[in-house]
Amino acid sequence: MLNGRKPALLLKLAAVEVVRGHLRDGALVAPYLRERDPKASSHRAKGIPDRRAMTVVPTRSKRETWQLSVQDHHAHRAGRHFDLRLGDPKTQVVHSWAIPKSKLPAPGEKLLAVAQPKHTWEYMDFSGHITEGYGKGRVDMHKRSTVEVLYSAADRVRFNLYKGREISEYVLIQTDDKRWLIQNITPVRTPGLPSSKPKYRIVDPDRLVPDNPEQVIQAKIDGAHVLVEMKPGKQTRVFSYRPTERATGIIDHTWRYEKVIGHKAAAGTGHTILRGELYASKGGEALPAAEVGGLLNAGVQRSREKQAVQGKLDLVVFDVVKHRGQDAEFLPYSEKLAILAEQTSRHSAVMSLPATAFTPPAKKELLRSVKAGDHPETKEGFIVWDLNRPGPAKAKIRDDHDVYVRGVFRAYGKGGSGLDRAGGFFFSWDPDGPIQGRVGTGFDHKTLREMLSFPERYVGRVAKVLSPERFPSGALRAPAFSEWHLDKGAE
Repeated sequence: MLNGRKPALLLKLAAVEVVRGHLRDGALVAPYLRERDPKASSHRAKGIPDRRAMTVVPTRSKRETWQLSVQDHHAHRAGRHFDLRLGDPKTQVVHSWAIPKSKLPAPGEKLLAVAQPKHTWEYMDFSGHITEGYGKGRVDMHKRSTVEVLYSAADRVRFNLYKGREISEYVLIQTDDKRWLIQNITPVRTPGLPSSKPKYRIVDPDRLVPDNPEQVIQAKIDGAHVLVEMKPGKQTRVFSYRPTERATGIIDHTWRYEKVIGHKAAAGTGHTILRGELYASKGGEALPAAEVGGLLNAGVQRSREKQAVQGKLDLVVFDVVKHRGQDAEFLPYSEKLAILAEQTSRHSAVMSLPATAFTPPAKKELLRSVKAGDHPETKEGFIVWDLNRPGPAKAKIRDDHDVYVRGVFRAYGKGGSGLDRAGGFFFSWDPDGPIQGRVGTGFDHKTLREMLSFPERYVGRVAKVLSPERFPSGALRAPAFSEWHLDKGAE
């Protein structure tokens, strides 16, 4: 708080940039006291705010949409610095900090942020000249965004910035009077996160033995294979296992899956990582994998909008990577089941087991319902676990093949004239292997039009293709497109 001290005592404040815990000299960040009049770009800023009214953010625990701006301020007296604004639409108050750099910190980095007097809502978009007063100088808009504030209090603000499919997470923490730190807490890939998923043995679904007491059978959920990372007191995370070239190295689905937002593991959980499947359902029926892919590939806000119409994401867990800090990959499945039962019981609001049959009658009914196509969770097939072994087996009802898209070809009408859509794609069995043939049926017209307009979005992806036979040459007999694979190929 300023407590009536003269501005002369506050003319210069040496800012310190804090990068990964190391201090080094930074630019000057000077507090300025006069509130700017957003309508007076070439006049004196009107009004002096209450000098005690420094940034004090109201305490709220519910997620809210706020506005963020960063303004480039060439102040005559304080020198060039940048003003970070967080606007609360409920109160129409703009909370302000001076920071030494235009860019918000990168993952793992921190910046000093010096609290400023509160501003009016209109100042969020102000650009122009301030001709008199302590803040005299030029102000230019540098960044304007919508943010999601997850939590706010007088001394702490937690917010996320969503830009396309990129997710950046920040926290503002008050350290001393007007001094705050803004820290980028976006998670990055760590050595403990697996970058692959187990290889499944293939078994014939017609040869499964319901009376085998050493096996359990689960419904094979058709979604995206994910890792669920839990630490006591920390936000539970849902990641794709697949590495990515993004700066963080991870594909984070946490903020798309609304059930997990705000969820923190209970004490005693330790560092636990589970494998699961993120899928979507509506009216009790699971959505096709292609629709799930659309929900997961969209930006966070767009994904939530689509879920409101198409169906909500949900999570099942079926394997254990780490339990209470200890490696659990190679435990017998009987021990993994005990861990999964404990975790799904403690965190039932976030995750569950897939439909799992333990007894002969339950196995027979699960086999019957999936084969008949009337099981609500899947029409894909089954996952079979041997209680005395760590690895699973897969029994798929449909005979499909995973192929890599290598190119797109145009559809032609009568007379050889080109149509406004693709005819299909060329495929290979490996990302850089020889082209083995092409697939030209099974698509809807919307997909074909997009394939022709944006072939780069499809080349490198993996498609599931139905075919009665694979020839020794590598070609497929009468292949038909089924759906896009969510866990292989290009994103």
